[in-house]
Amino acid sequence: MKKAICLISVSMLIFTGCGKDNNENNNINNNTEMITTEITTQQETNNNNSGETLTDSYTITSLTNNSDVTAEDGSVILKLASSYPAITENDSEIVSNINKQFEEKSKEFIEESKNGETAKNALAAYNAANGNTFSPFTMQQSYEVTYNKNNILSVVNNYIEETGNDLPEYSKQAFTYDMKTGNMLAITDILNISEEEINNIVTENFTNIINASPEAYYDDAVTTLSDNLEYLNYYLTDNGIVFYFQPYIISPYETSYPQFTLTYNDNPDIFQPVYH
Repeated sequence: MKKAICLISVSMLIFTGCGKDNNENNNINNNTEMITTEITTQQETNNNNSGETLTDSYTITSLTNNSDVTAEDGSVILKLASSYPAITENDSEIVSNINKQFEEKSKEFIEESKNGETAKNALAAYNAANGNTFSPFTMQQSYEVTYNKNNILSVVNNYIEETGNDLPEYSKQAFTYDMKTGNMLAITDILNISEEEINNIVTENFTNIINASPEAYYDDAVTTLSDNLEYLNYYLTDNGIVFYFQPYIISPYETSYPQFTLTYNDNPDIFQPVYH
């Protein structure tokens, strides 16, 4: 099995193996790193293809941090890139605080990555190349606005790591905000049923998915579902709420993200009125 990706995820998979003592990384020259920030003027959308006019939505622009980690001779061994959203209606404390959270997540990604396992592995690979052609490793953070209406904003951060030899590693982290309060929404804030009922719906849907393609999941995926609900993640789209697991939780890397969508139209009674 491939190693678990050294990237941000929602549950207990936050930078696993990253951020070790900088003394272990003393052959990596971070002093020559270049961090640039640029504003993308193109307005982000909420993936709404229906042409409807959105109400209580927010204008989003992109900010980007780029950083190179180099060896002692100045050669680039790891390229880091992070794009993150910035809400332009920043005349309120709520918006300012949310923007700050996105910015801090980006900085955390850059700092943890340049001092983490991937940076050390990149240095080792560069030294092993011994002057032969070496392609720098890359780690990227991007984002997608998946829901932006009714004073609710759902954003998914996507992380991908490429080392040149193996398949890319990936994970994603989702944030759903109530823009009236600035608080992140829990599942029980979105669905008007109990946590036990939500767990039953999730378990039933994932059980059906696993049974339909058992070869794509671990042998004990169904029996361990209840133990893995703590790793369950979710975000909103225009169609409904998407429940998903990171790779390696109930399935191998090749299965990507096991997920299903609980749609508003098919389940109107269990969603809070704002989603009707």
